[in-house]
Amino acid sequence: MTRVVPARPAAVLQTPMIDEVLAGQRGVEPIRRLLLRPADLAPGELLRGCLPDAPPPGWHLLRSKFKPGRKLSAWYELVPARAAPARRVAVTWQAGPAPAPPDAALRLLDAEARDRGLAAPFTRLWAGSPDHQVHLLLAPLDPAFPHLVRCYDPAYVDGLLGGVLGGAVAARAFEVRPVRYRPGQRHVLRYTAIAGPDATVFAKIYREHTAARLHALASRLAEPVAAIPAGRLAQPLPTAQEHRVGLWLHAAGRPLWQALRDDRGSFPMTAVAGAVLRAIHDIDPGPVLAERGVTDEVAAAAGACAHIIGLLPTLGCRLRRMLDGVGEMVQGLPAEAPTLTHGDAKCDNLLVDRDRLTVIDLDRCGYADPALDIGKLLADLRWWCERIGLDPGTVQGLFLAGYGDCDRARLARARAYEVLFQVKVAARRLGVADPAWAYQVTEALGRAEGRLARLPCP
Repeated sequence: MTRVVPARPAAVLQTPMIDEVLAGQRGVEPIRRLLLRPADLAPGELLRGCLPDAPPPGWHLLRSKFKPGRKLSAWYELVPARAAPARRVAVTWQAGPAPAPPDAALRLLDAEARDRGLAAPFTRLWAGSPDHQVHLLLAPLDPAFPHLVRCYDPAYVDGLLGGVLGGAVAARAFEVRPVRYRPGQRHVLRYTAIAGPDATVFAKIYREHTAARLHALASRLAEPVAAIPAGRLAQPLPTAQEHRVGLWLHAAGRPLWQALRDDRGSFPMTAVAGAVLRAIHDIDPGPVLAERGVTDEVAAAAGACAHIIGLLPTLGCRLRRMLDGVGEMVQGLPAEAPTLTHGDAKCDNLLVDRDRLTVIDLDRCGYADPALDIGKLLADLRWWCERIGLDPGTVQGLFLAGYGDCDRARLARARAYEVLFQVKVAARRLGVADPAWAYQVTEALGRAEGRLARLPCP
């Protein structure tokens, strides 16, 4: 849940108990206060040092992540008090003794951002408390992705896209907007032409040469996906490896859950989603070098639920037992050879445009149990159906009908994975900042436990 927090004069909170707060020993409320009142606490004071000659902006909470005993991370959009572009900012509260940030690297990136005209109205784009326990980064700074700065520069973007899209657009000006700003993790930008014919390109920033691998993967998947009536794959654009940027043409449409909410005539697209996943799973994977298994997925789910385990210990014990139960159930079922999988099969990555469904986001594509893809989309469909007033069984049934006949053990594993992802989705999407958070996660876990208990034992 996102919130707009109005700006007001900050009173820096120097809390000697910050380590206890970050350990979860003082419960949810101190965590919620840090997230919802950043302008009144240390982040507000740090930001004023970066913006000394302008009214303080409002803080719009986009996302947060709490790792008990380690750190609390939050990502905001700063809403200017005057007419000016919004700015993304990342704030981290670190348990002590906190390591010093990479000041030398940040100074260089800050200087580059100023040279490219990307800093104004800020006098600097990073700041930290003297004890290093609180620090903030403003877009486009990220020492883990030093090439991110240039990717925000319209002049660089014009040259990059002019070379990729062809000479006819070389002189276009492109507006740069952040879609994801997660320092140290991931970045997605939207480039929209503001002159000439319409053109929108999404850019994903990588540390290494992942873009080339994804381009090759998209070429491999495009034909099998397009063979499905109404199915298609997002179109990648070639880019040189030194850019470390993956470019994808904008794909028209709405996420599948929005299409289901707004137009009951879009229900057949759920079956198309099933057919597309089946087409991907049926591709000959060739030699399999590495794969994700149930142990990996249970560990990933436990990591996503770490804040629940730390802040609600009693519920955390139930959650661990349930995750272990899913692992044991999957391990007790017949296994099969790994296939090529999408890796992040959810409604947001399936775009519906009238009678077409486009698959996007291949970043997690790899070799795994195909039941993982099925279970993840089943869980995501259930999440959205419960929120938009649809019967999950009906919508899931359309998806499975589109997927077609498969080994009964695959479907049984998928139903077990559905329970695991049901909890993981709730952990990710139910924010600690919501006053009803504890109630909501308790209810979500209870529903998952009930579903797990109703699954037939292997």
